[in-house]
Amino acid sequence: MKIINAFRSRNPIGTAIIGLLFGPDVVMAYLGRGWLAILYVFVGFAAAAAQI
Repeated sequence: MKIINAFRSRNPIGTAIIGLLFGPDVVMAYLGRGWLAILYVFVGFAAAAAQI
């Protein structure tokens, strides 16, 4: 776990690349914001459904 925390704090470029490839919800989960990431996904689905 210490290796993962060190990677997150010392390699913002890696986090940015993950964000560009997979989107902001995956980055939030990667950075330890799991519940916020799940909420973000549900809000995105709700917004998409509202446009239909």
